[in-house]
Amino acid sequence: MEDRIQINGEWYIKEPKSEEPKLDLGYFLSCIHETKNYVFEAIRTYDDYEKGKFFSNFLDIEFTDKRTEPWKTDTWDNSTWLLGVHHNDKSALADAFELMDGEGVRELKNFIRELINKGWLIYE
Repeated sequence: MEDRIQINGEWYIKEPKSEEPKLDLGYFLSCIHETKNYVFEAIRTYDDYEKGKFFSNFLDIEFTDKRTEPWKTDTWDNSTWLLGVHHNDKSALADAFELMDGEGVRELKNFIRELINKGWLIYE
């Protein structure tokens, strides 16, 4: 019996090895654009990191408004809204103008255009 040992007349049983817990990790890729007033960071999450496959049309933009102290931050995760801003949708643009000035909206539109060109956002 390999799982038992006797020491001074007492029998001891070998404890099973505990397995290392499996970590549930998430991997992502990001792209950042910073200006004097704003920071736009797009974060794209892998669906299958091993295969280099991303979730389709799923990304977050971490937005920072540096015009005031303390800086204001927000997370945008609505791809439809982002594409609406790019396509000059009145409702989406109205929301964008509530968050930033005209220069910021232009910068956001340019950033979204770059994300589209890189395949991070797709019109479906």
